[in-house]
Amino acid sequence: MMNQSYELVIFDWDGTLMDSVDRIVQSLQLSAKWNGVQVPNADDCKSVIGMSLDTAVATLFSSDDKASYGDLCDGYRRAYLSDEVVDAPIFQGIEELLKLLQQQNIKLAVATGKGRQGLDRVLKQTGLGHFFCASAAGDEHPSKPNCAMIQHLMAITDVCSERTLMVGDSHLDLEMAINAGVDAVGVGCGVLTLEALNRLKPRYVVETTAQLCKVLTAPEGCNA
Repeated sequence: MMNQSYELVIFDWDGTLMDSVDRIVQSLQLSAKWNGVQVPNADDCKSVIGMSLDTAVATLFSSDDKASYGDLCDGYRRAYLSDEVVDAPIFQGIEELLKLLQQQNIKLAVATGKGRQGLDRVLKQTGLGHFFCASAAGDEHPSKPNCAMIQHLMAITDVCSERTLMVGDSHLDLEMAINAGVDAVGVGCGVLTLEALNRLKPRYVVETTAQLCKVLTAPEGCNA
């Protein structure tokens, strides 16, 4: 691993472990359409990915819109579970990466803007739940970039900030890591470009899951 002193690696979910950015964007747009409000563009939708759903909806849509935020949240949930949006597979090589980290006795956790129900659903559907000893969901803590999720995960795993690493694809993830005083790795397979990730100065920036695997598991490496 890049630094053997790390004991806890916290992963964002959407855009980091799961290729779900397009599904989220389409779900937000479909909810807007169903509720008769202006459909946001893809870039605006991407900018709120990682926030808790209520914060994302309040940020994305005007308070003057005739649909209530509650209706837009409900519409998003319905759209995300529908067949009208694209699939959201786990990125290739992620399961192997988690397995290698677990074999190195690294504690693994998830910090996501997803609500608890949604997170539990995808952990079960993907079969990845057993890799994680802890998780923090968006409806249980203040929205990213508030550092409450990381602080909670460090507390329940009994790992200090110097031995904790955050892995994420958005400015919210990296800013949350800064606010918590922990190192971070930015991944370019989600919402931000490599240039934008580098501006936030995480310890490492990687473009692909394969590169992430090599960074986190060296010298063992993996074949992603």
